[in-house]
Amino acid sequence: MCIPLKKSSLSVLWAVLLGACLSVNVYAQSAETKPDADLEGVTNVRVSFSQLTPDATTCGLSLQQFRPILRNELESTGLVLVAETDVLVTLGLMTTYDRGRDACGTSATLGAYKKVSYFDESVGWLRTGYVVLWQRGQQVMSGIAEHAESMDAVIQKLTEVFSDSWQQANNEDNS
Repeated sequence: MCIPLKKSSLSVLWAVLLGACLSVNVYAQSAETKPDADLEGVTNVRVSFSQLTPDATTCGLSLQQFRPILRNELESTGLVLVAETDVLVTLGLMTTYDRGRDACGTSATLGAYKKVSYFDESVGWLRTGYVVLWQRGQQVMSGIAEHAESMDAVIQKLTEVFSDSWQQANNEDNS
């Protein structure tokens, strides 16, 4: 005999089952089985920058102004910048210009990614890709005259937050 359930009862049941599954997964993950997807042990990084949009030029942005901010902060924390390594730190900027308001908007993303190889059972061979170790972003909207200066501050802040996270992950007291 089937007992009809109300929609609200099904929602509650679904939430309980989902919560149980998630909590089992969290408890099943010990320090030994935790995925290697954090900044711990990272010593060398390759720095890259995404290509700027055409509107970025209109808004007064250039990679030449941002490269030293990122590189100097990373080096000052003790990271070694190299041309080849499996860990990539990338700064991405997506900029738009609103002619009607004479304003610029930029979404900045700073991330650290690690190249990994894995066996893909669906095709039967090894594949290589990047996993996210750390990623943060911030959006800025400002007048065209102030936009470059605003972005300097945003990139400085994102880089400082990354550096703090890297230092915390690699603090000898955490070992």
